[in-house]
Amino acid sequence: MSGDTLEEIDGQTLRNLDQLVNALDQSSGTTPVKVRIYRVEWIAELEMPRGHLLPGATAEERLGIQRWSSGRDRRATGFYNHWTTYAESLQLIGSLALGLFVALPIKKSRNGLLVGAAIATICGALLLSVTRASWLSFLLSAILIATLSLSRRALILVGLCAIPVVLAGLFVLHQKRNVGFVDQKDDSIVWRQKIWREGFHLLTSNPRHLAIGVGMDSIKAHWREWDLFEGGKLPMGHMHSDYLQIALERGVPTLIVWLILLGTYAATLWRTRRRILPENWIEKGIVLGALGGLLGFMTSGMVHYNWGDSEVVMIFYLIMGLSLVVERQGSEPGGAVATGSKSRLRLATLSPDPVATARGSDTSIVSATFPHRTLFAPWPSRLTQFFSMVT
Repeated sequence: MSGDTLEEIDGQTLRNLDQLVNALDQSSGTTPVKVRIYRVEWIAELEMPRGHLLPGATAEERLGIQRWSSGRDRRATGFYNHWTTYAESLQLIGSLALGLFVALPIKKSRNGLLVGAAIATICGALLLSVTRASWLSFLLSAILIATLSLSRRALILVGLCAIPVVLAGLFVLHQKRNVGFVDQKDDSIVWRQKIWREGFHLLTSNPRHLAIGVGMDSIKAHWREWDLFEGGKLPMGHMHSDYLQIALERGVPTLIVWLILLGTYAATLWRTRRRILPENWIEKGIVLGALGGLLGFMTSGMVHYNWGDSEVVMIFYLIMGLSLVVERQGSEPGGAVATGSKSRLRLATLSPDPVATARGSDTSIVSATFPHRTLFAPWPSRLTQFFSMVT
């Protein structure tokens, strides 16, 4: 189709039309040519028969192409095979980094510089993914984290600084995809709406579907029978929404239980955040980042099936595990998360050497109770102490 970018042919990077003609002109080949294409929201591998080119003197004439150019319309995917996976991963990691930066007591420090540089890099990569839902999710996550941690004056300053970033995002979106942020002429919005209507119709067409769903991964096997994805013309595989996908595959009761589970997790994060002392910046940053990342995850899940993306869910569970460790340590007597000014931090045993302990070595801390000034130890030691509590 017009506007498609041809990326690979039989696993080899396609650099010119002559390479494509040579592959298609091999009439002796028994297998079709596999061509990998990129079409705005879709990466597909198509099969083309060999030996059926048009007559002509040039590659353009033989392929029936009027005009072509080198394609640069590509969205960042990182080490993943799809930009949505990349963007959702960046949203979660970026929220965690932002939570740590906001909770950091001294921003003008080496730690502040490192975390700030990481956030800037993540924002740049997220921008190049050109994924609107992940942009909005990260923006809402940042607003939540900032609102819970910063003063009104700081919020205004951050908001003013964010305006150029938002404008840059809209510019990149228009240049890369030639659409607005919410554009009814955008094919990705149009076909999502069609898929949602088809999925909702299938869900409500049978009481059994509402109760227990159609079965996990049944959509991939029975989409023709259920007349989904406009007969294969639309991107297939899932409903492009966490909520609709879970309800359709597993039933509405399962969706309700899933929402209750994540709601309980959000309430746990909210309570834990209120109990953490300001000097426990790593613990506070983890909880803030987890809370913001959860909001972003649930927001983008309206238009993405990120719950079915194993890489994204792995990061989500990792952050959940870290935040629940903070909550667990705070619920124990003498834990790191407490409300009293005389509370102490109990550290796990890292070394049994009493001589090293007497010298005050950071790598030889014996199980004991220390005042909170220990929390201002160098960052590597603090991270070692925290992750020792995980195990």
